[in-house]
Amino acid sequence: MICALLLLAGCNKEQPAKEQPNTKNSEYMEKAKARFNQWAYVAKEKQIAPGETLKLVIIPDPLGFEILDTKCLIYTNSEYKHSSMICPNATQESIKEVEQ
Repeated sequence: MICALLLLAGCNKEQPAKEQPNTKNSEYMEKAKARFNQWAYVAKEKQIAPGETLKLVIIPDPLGFEILDTKCLIYTNSEYKHSSMICPNATQESIKEVEQ
């Protein structure tokens, strides 16, 4: 009988409140959307020789996955006034600028 009373007493405890929606996920999605709306940015820049620079440009993925970002390299030679840009694996959709 004592066991039954203890069991019933345990059942009267209030149920824990349901967890609120994952706030980390919503914060992540907001940051990803803001990052995508700001569009491309120069992540790194390095002078590899006098008059020659190399820049890493990153175009954020619309889904917010950094691993899927489009990465481009821009080589600039100021002496010969020459620049070239290489974006391996870039598609027209991935490099399209966001309309404001």
